[in-house]
Amino acid sequence: MDSKLKKGLMFGGLVGLAWGLDTVLMGMVGKLPILQVSNSSTLVSAFLHDSFCFFWLALVMFFTKELKGVFQLLKTKKGKASCLAALVGAPIGMSGYVLGIKYAGPAYASSISVIYPGVGAILSYLILKEKLSKRAMLGIADRKSVV
Repeated sequence: MDSKLKKGLMFGGLVGLAWGLDTVLMGMVGKLPILQVSNSSTLVSAFLHDSFCFFWLALVMFFTKELKGVFQLLKTKKGKASCLAALVGAPIGMSGYVLGIKYAGPAYASSISVIYPGVGAILSYLILKEKLSKRAMLGIADRKSVV
């Protein structure tokens, strides 16, 4: 096995472990008494999660000297549109995910959420007439067979 494949498998496994750990931790944090006092606890939990992720990524990008490129990207029309989409979509998506963890449990919520990239690719093919490569189609088919 070559080193690129080993490295890819290692990072893929680590990402899977981190995703599962994140889901379990979100379920545990959502059950804390301080978050149970209001009906907006799901939105607060999603905000805390996304804020932590933002600061973590900003730190990593700062130390790898990639943060400058983000500010350059924000000057473009596509960068502004992406930023607006993230600001609107992230709270909705993460709140839905946290509600899924709360009501269905971490195992079901994470298993179901794994298919969203495939659904997005299929919708972009149908609605936006995007071309899908054979590799992308294989990846979508593989994801759906797992769930």
